Amino acid sequence: MAIKDEFFQNNVLSDFIALISRNYILDWEHNVSFGDEIISSLETKSIKLKYLLHLKRGDVLCLLIDSEETDLALFPVVWLGAEGIPHNATAFNFFDFLQLSYYGSGLLYDLNSVCFDYCQDKNLPDPEIIYNDERIKYSVENFTTKEQNYQLLLDWLKSKRIDIMPNPVQYIKKVAISIPIV
Repeated sequence: MAIKDEFFQNNVLSDFIALISRNYILDWEHNVSFGDEIISSLETKSIKLKYLLHLKRGDVLCLLIDSEETDLALFPVVWLGAEGIPHNATAFNFFDFLQLSYYGSGLLYDLNSVCFDYCQDKNLPDPEIIYNDERIKYSVENFTTKEQNYQLLLDWLKSKRIDIMPNPVQYIKKVAISIPIV
């Protein structure tokens, strides 16, 4: 059985919510009932979202309910910025989002912002040029030295056999282009 298939069968999404609820990790909090419905109208497109978690600075992560699927972990993860941007799909599903979580909330915010801007205006520099491997490595190193519970998250991800997303910029750009929400 593939690890991703096993992931969806073992209810890792609720385990992750429990982990976040018990610990202050990656500046993520979970203080609204998981799965509460959020109806959002982003510019001209109405979308149905379910609350996942939020960041201390006010950004919200939601699941984009785009089908009648019953396993919430299969829905795309959407990042809604506290200041209105970015608001784009971040991951095709929750498993992929967890693979991205290795990079930390600060870098993920930055990658979402630059991919959001790029989706709005293709004349802007490509996010893969802006965020090269060296810049990503620096951001991760900077983040991991500041985050007190980063190792707790790493241990949890490893226990669930969830590996790091190999190219976060390319992946987030692909998701943002594939699942436009504005």
